[in-house]
Amino acid sequence: MPSPFEFPLLLVLLMTAVIHLVEALSYSVSFVGLKTRRLATAGTLFGMVLLVSRTANMVQGVLLASIADDTIRNELAVDSFERTLRLVLLAATMGSVCGALLLPTFVRYMTKGIEVFVRYGSYSGLIGALLRRGGFSREDLGRVTKAFSPPKSEQVKVTPFGAIPVWFYVVDILVTAIFTVGVISALYAGVLAPDHRSATGQMSGVVNGIATALLFLVISPRVSNYVDAALADPAKIHSVRTMAVTLVVGKTVGTLASQVFLKPGADLIAALARWL
Repeated sequence: MPSPFEFPLLLVLLMTAVIHLVEALSYSVSFVGLKTRRLATAGTLFGMVLLVSRTANMVQGVLLASIADDTIRNELAVDSFERTLRLVLLAATMGSVCGALLLPTFVRYMTKGIEVFVRYGSYSGLIGALLRRGGFSREDLGRVTKAFSPPKSEQVKVTPFGAIPVWFYVVDILVTAIFTVGVISALYAGVLAPDHRSATGQMSGVVNGIATALLFLVISPRVSNYVDAALADPAKIHSVRTMAVTLVVGKTVGTLASQVFLKPGADLIAALARWL
């Protein structure tokens, strides 16, 4: 197993944490959009943050595949590779936890960011204005620091988690676990069945396809209903906030649950690849 302090694995862990941090923060975008009455602008502005996640995802995939190749080429212990993957899943959990802790701060930053974005109308206008000013001033950085707002226990206590059905929590956790472990289990299966690595690699798409179907059939419709209701009646915006917090909690638990699915998922994918 590569040391956690070796650069390739350290970078994989960092990229994984960033990916799941951004995904956790994404659940609050609808709430911010409704709060500012700028739902489309909130999505556009978050696209810049999402670019960071997509770039990190590409780097992570390449490095993980390289570690798998080294394991097969050098005939390293499979157990060692499994421990490496479990570290990656742990990084996913840590990224989700950081996202949950940064949620109130992110809502503040996004709210202010939307105001500034609307003023200049585009990324180019925003960057141009920043360059004309000579970049960020000390006062700007001070305002950014002051806007930091860690979660408060009162915020958690007043969140009506009971308004969300139990089955929704269960499905959300299951979908998150499958998404988190899908590609990683396929990589593990490629090490277990090196002669069928092309097949195991393609099966990650099948696994994620199942999770995507559950997402669009079960999760997305309910989230959309909450957002549409809040659009029609602004007094219901707190239900969107509750849904965002619920999804973040489900994501965190789901990344933990992915540890359980790693080995069985890899064994199943490897067995199917050999059979096909």
